[in-house]
Order: sequence, then C-alpha cells, then structure tokens
Amino acid sequence: MDKTEETDPPRTVEAVELSLSILEALADLECARVTELAEHLDRSKSGVYWHLVTLREGGFVAKDGDMYCLGRQFVEYGERTKRSFLGNFSKAKEELNRLAFETGEFTQLLVENEGYGLFVAKSGGEDAIGATTTLANTNISTLRPPVRVSSRPSPMPSARKSSHRRASHL
Repeated sequence: MDKTEETDPPRTVEAVELSLSILEALADLECARVTELAEHLDRSKSGVYWHLVTLREGGFVAKDGDMYCLGRQFVEYGERTKRSFLGNFSKAKEELNRLAFETGEFTQLLVENEGYGLFVAKSGGEDAIGATTTLANTNISTLRPPVRVSSRPSPMPSARKSSHRRASHL
C-alpha cells in the first residue's frame, strides 16, 4: 500500500453502501417492512425496495408477507468464514473442551480478524456460571457483537497473573 492509500478516504460504491446499510438495519431491527427501512435509513421506498429484491435473489434477505429479514446466505457464509479462521476446528474445540474440563470454568474461543475479535465457540465446565448442557459447545459467533482488539495485548496486572495462568496458553 502506498502512502496516499493510507491517508485518502476509501473510495466506495454508493449502491453497495446502501445495500450494506439495509442489511445492518435488518440485523438491528430483526425484520422490517420496506417503509420502515426507508424511514430508518432516510432513503426512498423504491430505492430500498429494489435493493431488497436484489438481496433476496442472492439469499441475503428473506421475505415473509411484507416483512424482510436476513436470509439463509449468512448462515452459509458464517460457517465458511469460521472454517477459514480455524482450519481444523476439531483441534481447537478439543483444547477448548479440555481447558473447560480441567478448570471447571466457562471457556471461549476468540479469533482475530482485521483488529476485531470474533467469538466462535464456547465450552462450559462443571462450575461454569450460566453454562448449561444445551449451550455448551455451541457456536456463539452470532450471539456476540465483534469486539475491537489491539494488535498488542495490554499488560496484565501482576496480581491477576497467577490466578489466570492456567488459561494463558489458549
């Protein structure tokens, strides 16, 4: 990347930005009618409608009556993304389960992507607060928003180091 790319604002396509705004609004609102989306985004109903038609054709939006919701493609792409982050997911899952069993606590697996941490799996030991057998060992990437992470870990206070040493290798 040259120096001008680092300082210039990104060049984006307005139509794509609107589609992404529609998807974000649907995620926030869970489902919405065209009029509600248009008002929420301060856009014309016809413009929002045609974006919804296009997104629906691709499986990114589903329609039930006059309500639009996020579509099936997000599940497929989510699974593909998880596999690309984790490679052989079974090895990571084994380690997560082992750590939960040894400590009796709740464990989570976080992967980094462009400075964001994404929770992709969890496991609960016997003493885990709030962990149940139905929730243990499930994908939680859709249950938590991404968390911004720094490229450098912040130093852990020395008083806390010893109590968390068992999990530091995860």
